[in-house]
Amino acid sequence: MKRPSVRPPSSGDPVKNARSLALEGMADRAVYVPSPKHKNGMFINEYGTRVTGKPGLNATTVQEAVEKEPDPPFTMVCPPRWNDRHPRQQATSLLRQTIRNGQIGHPVIDGMPQWVWARDPEDLKVVYMARRLSPSSDSYKAYPLTESQVLLVSIEIR
Repeated sequence: MKRPSVRPPSSGDPVKNARSLALEGMADRAVYVPSPKHKNGMFINEYGTRVTGKPGLNATTVQEAVEKEPDPPFTMVCPPRWNDRHPRQQATSLLRQTIRNGQIGHPVIDGMPQWVWARDPEDLKVVYMARRLSPSSDSYKAYPLTESQVLLVSIEIR
């Protein structure tokens, strides 16, 4: 069975006119959980333990994607600087701030958005897409998008 290419979802239309109080409540609940599939080398998992990443099929770094758009299916690997950061602190903080900014997409189930888009604060060329793990979870995994994928996102990503 062929895996679909990684792309922004068509169901991820931006949520417009979300009230700041609702966004604050969403942000307070959101938690980032790292995925070994999007990590290369040793990284710190959600429990603070060092584990080894296991990149997925046709693993591609942001730099490689800038030089040449990868052929699907492919897996985008997060920049290595995120490997040494505790996800409950830095990555969750970025996720929460992005939700407060309203950079979220439908569907919103149980008060939490399915999709969130964030710009890397240290490398403004890099945009991450976070996906909620399940409708009953407040946890998200995230991975960088290629430049062509970012163009398909119909939201201003700050």
